[in-house]
Amino acid sequence: MRKPQILITVAALALCAMLAFAPKYVVDNNKGETALSTSGQSEEQSAVTNPTVESGHVEISEEMEAQLVDLRNTFSETENQQEASGLLDKLVETYKSINAYDSAAYYATVFADKFPSAVNFLRAGDLYYEAYTFAVNKDRVDLFSSKLREQYRKVEEFGNMPSDARVKLGMTYVSGENPMRGITMIREVLREDPNNTTAIFNLGLLSMQSGQFDKAVERFEKLKELQTDNLQAKFYLGISYLENGQEEKAKAELSELKELETDPQILETVNSYLSRIQ
Repeated sequence: MRKPQILITVAALALCAMLAFAPKYVVDNNKGETALSTSGQSEEQSAVTNPTVESGHVEISEEMEAQLVDLRNTFSETENQQEASGLLDKLVETYKSINAYDSAAYYATVFADKFPSAVNFLRAGDLYYEAYTFAVNKDRVDLFSSKLREQYRKVEEFGNMPSDARVKLGMTYVSGENPMRGITMIREVLREDPNNTTAIFNLGLLSMQSGQFDKAVERFEKLKELQTDNLQAKFYLGISYLENGQEEKAKAELSELKELETDPQILETVNSYLSRIQ
């Protein structure tokens, strides 16, 4: 389970401010899921020289910094695609390990521009989506949304955009100035593929943030059916059950999650919800 995102989710529920993603989601009872945005500041170039950590700063050692410098330099100088791909994998893995998703996305973009293909542009767009989901202010949300759309537009030049990418693209509109455009895009994907887990997951989050936990329960029950080993689905389903007044189901779901999860912070969070059940 993605711990940074889970912890952000918990804090968001406690503050009634956001859920799982930095954009503030609400639901219009008549029209469905829509969204509001947040506020803040950022500069893209920081992703190159000074990685930003959206879900909490992670200190890196001098040894890791030296390793990153060497990797970046070698990556920039490499003209062989296969070798550059291997170096990119290491850069992405390292940056993601310190939650510097913007840096990972930046270098994936450099790689895609150097070796253009639908797969490479898609990877860059997907990484910008990860950066977007952890962005904590409006400027960064807007920046990563823009970068994501740029990469996905390049994917479209090679053919049709994959359904999951269309959902992610839709979510950036949900948090921007045209939320219904985003909702329409996500619903279109779900109409074409009722079992699209990315669409179901995100619509479930939107329902939770709006307080429509009955709808959230429906979404996450469906997701759990499709992905029986999805611990995030169990986590959100348990919370949705609890907030929807279905305490016995919430207890069963969260108790089962306790047996499967090993991360101490997530277990502490699960226990805090279980403590609310008499």
